[in-house]
Amino acid sequence: FPVVSFNACFFLSLFLLEIRFQFPQLTGVLTLAFFIHNCIITLLKNNKNQENNVRDLSIAYMLVTLTYLYIGVLVFASFPSPPLSKDCIEQNFLDNFPSSDILSFIARIFLLFQMMTVYPLLGYLARVQLLGHVFGDVYP
Repeated sequence: FPVVSFNACFFLSLFLLEIRFQFPQLTGVLTLAFFIHNCIITLLKNNKNQENNVRDLSIAYMLVTLTYLYIGVLVFASFPSPPLSKDCIEQNFLDNFPSSDILSFIARIFLLFQMMTVYPLLGYLARVQLLGHVFGDVYP
């Protein structure tokens, strides 16, 4: 005498999507996230006051978490859901705005500046890690 019958119409109507074709976007984000965790060691190694590393790292994680939550919750809550479905919210935040919007154009310019300054830093950190492991010294 089972309490829950899995042959009920409710359980037969559920559909679980196992794979989506947008999964390469997630793999790129996750790869960069794992790489940043490795870079934290290199960045904190050069910190002037080593005793503040835990505090600084905790503050950094807290600020990043609050930033993501603020943007995500604010956009999701303020999206006009009766006229539009929330399914049409784009993965890229700036794709939610029309290309003729001047503020989104300015934001894209700032994003270009951010990418131009961050990628050389990531290249440096990758070089420091690779040379440190292969040769045992950052500058062989």
